[in-house]
Amino acid sequence: MAIHESLDGAVSFLNPAATNYAASTARAGAAVEAFAIPEEHRHVIEDRATPQHVQQTVQGRTLVYGGGGDSTANLVAASILGDVQDNPEATANNRRRHAELATYVRYLPGPDGNANNFALSALGRLARYPSKLAAAPESRVGLHRPLLYEVRGDGGDGGDTVRSGIVTSCFGLGCAALAARDLDKVKPELKQLPRPVRLGREALIAFGAVVDAPAFSIASTLTIGGETQTRDFSRITGIESIGSAIYAKEGRTRVNIDDTREQLVVTEGRDSRFRQQVATIATLGRVKTGRHALPAIDITDRTEFSLRLTSDQPVPFHVDGEIGVRYQLEPGQTVYLRRSDIAIPTLMAR
Repeated sequence: MAIHESLDGAVSFLNPAATNYAASTARAGAAVEAFAIPEEHRHVIEDRATPQHVQQTVQGRTLVYGGGGDSTANLVAASILGDVQDNPEATANNRRRHAELATYVRYLPGPDGNANNFALSALGRLARYPSKLAAAPESRVGLHRPLLYEVRGDGGDGGDTVRSGIVTSCFGLGCAALAARDLDKVKPELKQLPRPVRLGREALIAFGAVVDAPAFSIASTLTIGGETQTRDFSRITGIESIGSAIYAKEGRTRVNIDDTREQLVVTEGRDSRFRQQVATIATLGRVKTGRHALPAIDITDRTEFSLRLTSDQPVPFHVDGEIGVRYQLEPGQTVYLRRSDIAIPTLMAR
C-alpha cells in the first residue's frame, strides 16, 4: 500500500507528560506540514486518547499522529480500534463503526517518550524525521493488527473477564513488569538527567529488578486451528511476547508490527544471585542478537495463546511497558492473547 496519497485531515495526540514533549509537538507539526494538510482540518488533542476522539476527528483519509512513549502508542491504537480498557461491552459496541473508521486512518507513531519500541520498529530512522516521510521512497503503509488480551478468573474459559485491552509492542509477566514498575517510580528524577546519564541509570535499575524478580510457574496453551499444544514452565522469573523488530530482530525472526509473529522470551530462575545475574545477561544477549531460546509463534485469526498462573503467588504483568495495580495475574487466572480482526494502516519504513 503506497504512502504517497492525499490526506484530508490530521489529528495529533500529544502526551504533556512524555519525556520529550517538546519534540512531540515539533514532530507532529512537521508531519502535518509534510503532508500539506489544510489548517482548518488539523486537530491537536492533549487529553488521554479515547475512541470518541477518533469518531469526532477522522473524516476522510486522516493522518493520526501519536506523540509519546509505547503506552501512548497503545492508547492511540486502542482508540482507533474502539477498544475501551477493561470494558469488553463498550469495546464490542464500538467495533463495527471503528472497523470502517480504521480504514481511513494513516497512523504515524512518534518516538517522543522514554520507550519507543513501536515507533522505531515501524519507521526506524524516519521516526525522528517525519518531515521526510511523505516523500521517502522507502516508506509504505503496513497493516498493524494489535494483540487483544483478556485476563479471566479461575476457571479458564468459564471464568469472568477481569482485565482486557490491546498490546501493540510487548506483553510480559514477571521481571519485565517489575523493571517497568521500578523505572516508573523514579521517572520524575530520571527526566531531569542528561540523556546518556539517564539511559545508564535506567539500565542499572532495570537489570537490578530483573535479577531480583521472584520465580513463578505457568502453563501455556497454543491453539492453532483447533489443535492444542501445551507446555509447562517451572521456576521462571519472566516470560514476554514481543511483536516489535527493535528487540525481536526482524532480520532473524521476521517479527515486526505489520506481521502476525510474536517472539517469546523466557527468563529462567536460578538458585543464587550470581547465577541469576549470569542467566539474565544470557537472556538479554539472546534478545539483542536474535538467538532466542524459543521460536517465534504466529498468532493469526486461527490462533490463540494463553498463560495460566499455576504457582501460588500473584505475578505482575506489563502491557507495552505500562504497569499499575490493575496489571496483576492472580493464582489460577489465565491471560488469553489473540489477534485483532481490525487492522490499523500504519506508516512504516520498507
